[in-house]
Amino acid sequence: MNISIFGMGYVGCVTAACLIKQGHNVIGVDKVDFKVDNLNNGIWPIYEPKLDGLNDLKILKNNFRVTKDEEKAISDSEISLICVGTPSTVTGTVELKYLQTVISNIRNFLINNKKNHVVLIRSTIPPGTTKKLVYSYFKELKEKVKIGFLPEFLREGNAIDDFFNPSLKIIGCDEGFPVKILDKIFPDVKGEWIKTEFEVAESLKYISNSWHALKIVFTNEVAAILKEYGTDSELAMDIFSRDKVLNISSKYMQPGFSYGGSCLPKDLAALTNFAKSVNINTPLLDTIPESNVEMINRLESLIYAQDLKNIGFCGISFKPNTDDIRNSPLVSVIKNLMNENRSYQKRYNISLYDQQNTLNNFSRDIGLDVNKITDENKILDAGDIIVLGPHVISEGTIFTMLKNNKIIIDLKWHKLSEEIKSHTNYRSLL
Repeated sequence: MNISIFGMGYVGCVTAACLIKQGHNVIGVDKVDFKVDNLNNGIWPIYEPKLDGLNDLKILKNNFRVTKDEEKAISDSEISLICVGTPSTVTGTVELKYLQTVISNIRNFLINNKKNHVVLIRSTIPPGTTKKLVYSYFKELKEKVKIGFLPEFLREGNAIDDFFNPSLKIIGCDEGFPVKILDKIFPDVKGEWIKTEFEVAESLKYISNSWHALKIVFTNEVAAILKEYGTDSELAMDIFSRDKVLNISSKYMQPGFSYGGSCLPKDLAALTNFAKSVNINTPLLDTIPESNVEMINRLESLIYAQDLKNIGFCGISFKPNTDDIRNSPLVSVIKNLMNENRSYQKRYNISLYDQQNTLNNFSRDIGLDVNKITDENKILDAGDIIVLGPHVISEGTIFTMLKNNKIIIDLKWHKLSEEIKSHTNYRSLL
């Protein structure tokens, strides 16, 4: 296939070399003279292990050329990969001018030639950019031009292996995109394609890199503490990482509400106390409780914004399938709602629906004057706002609530249909 690549930086060069290795003809496009000259002479402008030896010079000469002529590159290819930089501005926003320039030029050429073309964006861009920005340029060409967002997960120093053995194979696209063409473009790339909406695909590089940064900082903070306690941090983290069920897994990675219970707050507090006792600063660990409380504040603010006073909670334990209300974030919310010392506080009527043991624990340990319910049918009359907590109720009951004009606040413990989520009375924190 004939493929053009716009932007011969790190991602563009690696992508070009790997596409050539798979038998494609590649036309690189860049505006920097020395890059164009060097690449046309078989000299890569970056260092990456295995890059120089991936294709011999004869193949590069026959299957690879680089130009500043964008129109020629588009004319001579059926597929364009956009790999231009999207750096941070001084204010931290994403600079999209290079992307905008390229898509504008591609559009201007195609509007006059009316040829079929596939545009794949590899540049890292904020969620919504493809639909809001890129689509606006090609709205007159939607029958001829197919657009996909193809995030890259190439680690410098391991990029060639990552290209052919990616951690994820994701395409963000709409229903009209020819997904099967990806197997022709990337025949030797292992794994199954995950087809998703543009915004999800666009978000994944940001999520992934932020997660990697978090892991590095977390590991270093923990290692600094362990070092002061004479503990082998490398061995501890090696064993920690062997737990693929909880530690290195999808567990605790679902959007939802604040953590609670006895273990997480207690042991996190102990670890940060260990740090203080040996004069180790742990800004990441120290702010975890602050972030956790922020979710509680968000729920309270959402409740206040509804301007209704009768509230029902479906579950008050710190998580499903337990009667444990120790450090339950929902109990904290209920206490705050019923705190009459707040000058802006209106009087709330609170109803709790849960198993009897949990309600008994609330009566014994909290003692606030609330209405207690163990019959799911009675929760229908318990509030104008129903908070869907860890005690799961049926979807039929939720539909009945919505029909009766109840406001539903979803804390993500319930698995709800799109019909419920699209209802005007549905609310969620995340």
